[in-house]
Amino acid sequence: MKRFTLFGNRLCFWLLLPWVLGGLFFFPCLACYELGAKEMFGVIVALVFFLWCAFILLAAFLPRRFGWLIYLVTASLSLLSVWYFYDSYFVRGESFSRNPDALHALELYGVHFLIFSVVGIRSAMKQSGNQDH
Repeated sequence: MKRFTLFGNRLCFWLLLPWVLGGLFFFPCLACYELGAKEMFGVIVALVFFLWCAFILLAAFLPRRFGWLIYLVTASLSLLSVWYFYDSYFVRGESFSRNPDALHALELYGVHFLIFSVVGIRSAMKQSGNQDH
């Protein structure tokens, strides 16, 4: 029987597991709190974070069936950083010197998550193409 690995490394799994499990319990509580405070945006953000944690957990425990969920999470995080960059500098009209966080988020997270997603999706498509023949 093959040992369980997440991203090819058991250490990564054990380091991420407490955070993911914590997110599964914390974010629904946060959504209920925000719902009581009548903040619908907070509810949506908390539920999206909960779904990300659930997707990561599903991909970790059933990688053959739900491994593609990791690419969904990273692609959505990449789109989120692009949206934050666009909103900060083009919608609100802030300057780069006044709000460098949006540029840093795009550089540090957006580009890397996008590369990971594209490479992962392409390799998954190649593998599924090879298995069909």
